[in-house]
Formats: sequence, C-alpha cells, structure tokens
Amino acid sequence: MRLKSFSTDTMSEAMRLVREDFGDGAVIVSTQHGAGDHGGVRLTAAVDMADPDRRWSELLDRGADIDAVIAPALAYHGLPQKIARRLLDSARLHDECEHETALANAIQYQFEFQPLNEAVDGPLAFIGPCGAGKTVTTAKIAARAKLGSRQVRVITTDNFRAGGLDQLATFTKILGVRLDLANSARDLAERVKDGDEADFVLVDTAGINPFDSTQVCGLGELFSGTSVEPVLALPAGGDVTEAAEIGEIFGSLGCRRLVTTRLDATRRIGAPFAVAEAGGLGLAEATASPHVAKGLRILDGATLAGLILSRSADRIPPTKEATA
Repeated sequence: MRLKSFSTDTMSEAMRLVREDFGDGAVIVSTQHGAGDHGGVRLTAAVDMADPDRRWSELLDRGADIDAVIAPALAYHGLPQKIARRLLDSARLHDECEHETALANAIQYQFEFQPLNEAVDGPLAFIGPCGAGKTVTTAKIAARAKLGSRQVRVITTDNFRAGGLDQLATFTKILGVRLDLANSARDLAERVKDGDEADFVLVDTAGINPFDSTQVCGLGELFSGTSVEPVLALPAGGDVTEAAEIGEIFGSLGCRRLVTTRLDATRRIGAPFAVAEAGGLGLAEATASPHVAKGLRILDGATLAGLILSRSADRIPPTKEATA
C-alpha cells in the first residue's frame, strides 16, 4: 500500500489531486483542517499497490511518450544517472516501439548477458558477501543441472559459518549429488581435478567482507592454480553506490558474471545494473524464490524492462492527457 498526503486550500481541490495521483481506487485515511488564519486542509490517502501491471496498462493506454514513462521508472529504481541517461537515449532510438520493447532493446544493447545454462561446463564458484545467497544459488543451479540429466558434483569451502555445511549437505542429499569439502586452495584444486563421473562442478564459498583487503586477497588466492570461474552472487536490493563498489572489487578477482539474488524480496533493482557496470560483469541469472526447485530466472533485456516498468508503474505521474 502506498500513502501520500495532500495539502490544499479546499477539500474539493485535495480530492481532485487524490484522483489524479491515485485514481478512483484511493482510500482516504485521514483529514486535518489547518489552524490559523489561512486554514486549508491536509488529506492523507492510500492506494493498494497489489496490481502494478494494471497501472502500467493504464499508462500505455494514455499514450505517454518514452521520456514520461521510462525516465521516472529508471529514477524510481535508483539506477546511476549515467546508466539511466544511456538507457533513455538508446530507448529513444526505438520510439516507434511500445515503451517496454524500447527499454528492453536499450538494456539488451547496453549490457552483456551471460546465463549459466547448459553451454557452461564449469567449474563455477559462487562468491560474495556474507548472507548474499551463495549456498541457495549453488543448490538451485545444481538442481536445474540435475533435472537436465547432467552429472553434478558440489564442493564447499564454507567450513566457517555455523550450519553452512549442514544446509548444503541437506540440499545435495535430496538431489542425490556428491558433496566434497575443501579446506584450502590446495584442497580445492585437488577436488576440482578429481576424475569422477561429474561433468559439472559447482563450488560454494564462505562469505567475505568485500571492504576487507585481507579477506579479498584470501578469496583470490583460493582460486589460484585452478580452472574455477568465480561468479558473484549479490542481492538485488541495497544501496546502489555501495553495490557498484562491491562489483568493482569482485570484478578485480576475475568475476565475469553476476547472479542477482532475492529478486522477489525487493522492489527496486538499480543495484544489479550498477554492479554489472562497475565490475564489467555479464548479467546471468536471478533467484526469485527461497525454494531450491524453483525461482531461478535467466535474465535478458525483456525480463528486466518488464520488472522496471511494472514495479514502478504506480510511481509514474499521470500524463497531461489524463488530467486535461
């Protein structure tokens, strides 16, 4: 639910503003009459945000131009200004298309997409800050590969976090996947080279503080001398500036892809764009459910454009045509 207060001279004026901003589905939460000689009224209204796609459809029907729709949507999601400006400029080149298609084409052109699909042989290691969702991501990728009839093996280097090994052991047991523990860089190299029947090796790692240079260097040393590709796992939400700094740090460790986690638990998705830009990373996949067997989505321009516009539709102001 979205709340907003309107302060005007008269109640009729306040109601007009509510209808313009929220539509006919608004609920009046409270009214207050101003004190003193000037009087006036302050009205607080609320609107249910459960169906943002309906609001988006209304905007399309109104014929709003690209700038009126896409620019405030990018701002709502907190994309860095230089990225938002590039996307908007690129979307204008497709102004003959629908707004969502124009934005999808812009995102597809401006960013690289590298899914972790069947074409990837691995081995892959999921790295990132503490609590970023690396273990669940490892289990999701393993489950999808297993369902695709691939022979999967999982290695964990996380022998620090309480319950971390037990959690992954539970996942791999259900999947019928072998789980190995590596306590050092040498152990990891040996486990990766282990010539068993697995054709896809996944590595779960302990979380680190990306702003602690000692921990960052230690993580980099873990993969030295191995063929493991590190993949950054990072939540979709969070401060965009800090996310960009994290992307740059993990990019320096050789990360080429980003898995965006907890997509279902955030409304604003500016952070993944900032991370990919700063770290030079390809957008790979997103997790959108805590359940291992579902909620793994391959990202592309169309998917991200749909999320940006639908999640911000209720925040886009009505067009002049609608208020005339």
